[in-house]
Amino acid sequence: MKMNSRGFLITEVVASFSVFVTIMLTVTPIFYQLTIEEHILKERRNIQSVLHDELQIVLATDFKTPIKKDINIDNQKVEVSFTEDSSLVKGCARWNNAKQVKEELCLYGYTKK
Repeated sequence: MKMNSRGFLITEVVASFSVFVTIMLTVTPIFYQLTIEEHILKERRNIQSVLHDELQIVLATDFKTPIKKDINIDNQKVEVSFTEDSSLVKGCARWNNAKQVKEELCLYGYTKK
């Protein structure tokens, strides 16, 4: 009697394909989320660096607080404000991140007075 093994091969292919699809449907959203979080961290780091530079400029010049201005950092609109808080100057940056969540980052610097 001759045995036909074609059905077993098709069953193996269907099972392995379904395992592959399941793994891909699980891993793809994870990588997408990691990419978004990486972008948010990069954006936050760049904004903090620019805020630091702007704060140094404000501290080095004769300024009158409060100061507010909008700047573009990597095609991202960032609102920067500087206020005097006792002997410190408070510089804050506000923006919407990649998830459209409002973020705020503040740095402080001593005045020369």
